Amino acid sequence: MKINLFFTFSRVCATTARTLLLFFIIYVQKNKNESSQLALLLTIGLSLFQLFNCDAHRGYYKQYFDTKKHSIKTANSYIIYLNFFTGISIISIIPLMVILFFLFDSIIVIAFYPFVILFEKFFDEYQRFNLYIKHYIFWSYLALIVYLIPVLLTLFLIIFFDLNVVNCFVSCSFLVYFCLSLYLKKKIPWKIWKIWKMISHSLRFYASRFGYLVINYLSSHILIVSRYMIYLTHESFFSLYVLIMNISNIVPTIIDLFYTAYRRKYFLTKKNEPFKILTDKKFFGLISISIICSGAVISYLVIDNGHQILDSIKISMIICFIGLLYSISLILYESVFWQRNIYARFTIEVVYYSFIIIIFSYSYFFKIELLFILCLLSLAMLNRNAVTYYYIRGKK
Repeated sequence: MKINLFFTFSRVCATTARTLLLFFIIYVQKNKNESSQLALLLTIGLSLFQLFNCDAHRGYYKQYFDTKKHSIKTANSYIIYLNFFTGISIISIIPLMVILFFLFDSIIVIAFYPFVILFEKFFDEYQRFNLYIKHYIFWSYLALIVYLIPVLLTLFLIIFFDLNVVNCFVSCSFLVYFCLSLYLKKKIPWKIWKIWKMISHSLRFYASRFGYLVINYLSSHILIVSRYMIYLTHESFFSLYVLIMNISNIVPTIIDLFYTAYRRKYFLTKKNEPFKILTDKKFFGLISISIICSGAVISYLVIDNGHQILDSIKISMIICFIGLLYSISLILYESVFWQRNIYARFTIEVVYYSFIIIIFSYSYFFKIELLFILCLLSLAMLNRNAVTYYYIRGKK
């Protein structure tokens, strides 16, 4: 039980630490410029991170977990896996710097943030393996080091030395990650090919999985894309929007942590599993409590940010509704992932993003109100769920 509690605590810290930092800048320091820059940094970080969300681990995992005795073939699959991520990291450093050059004026962000993103991807891969081998305590300690310590160091520096929050966060993250990488290097077997062989292999594998990568990238951005829309159409609301969307994302996180994670294995064999979940009283109770709590917090934050009470309640209700639809979409999409082919997933995303492009074009050129944009976003999410439902029930 102690392991479960500590594991749960570390997951909560990992998912909320950066949100709390953004909250501090918006409501305690009341610095709109820095809060907007921090919100953009966190959003860009998510998008760039997803560029490397590849299934290169599958060959190694299949060898490692499907065979009782680890052979030379297992070792070779690990070396291929390791060299792919090393190679793609080397290739990506300059392009990442160029992207950040056009978005931020800070030399610190341009120079160090690419390494922060790439380390977090390596770390994500390493943590996945720790979960598979059930090293929950070790996973928890590492999660607290990576996600909590940089935030605490950043808070210390901006409170006592009045430094720029974005520069502090990037610098602290880089420092912590560099020190942790020296420790992990001793624990991880490290066999690297010659650089040109490594880069060539990485490019070939990445190109071979391009369709998979595109669909994964689109599906991971179904909520993130709305951040960019708000940034381009209602920039004054952007940092608060990122904050309250992070709070609303607590709903699917809680559902996954305390409910879906224990039933995920049934998605592989049972086509109707998502509908059993959605009609389960435990699921309904958990999601209801989560939405009520997050809705109350969001309403308070929007009101405290200077919006009228009625408008704040409307905005909070719509965002909670989007959070509800997103939670449902994750369950439905999980079934499509296991029960359907890649073309079904591609169709779902094409329909959704076509809707998003129309909404963005209309809102950008006609300057429509924030409340109306959020209503349209909720309709886009509702439409996505309908298409996903069709592929589970209606499509043979």
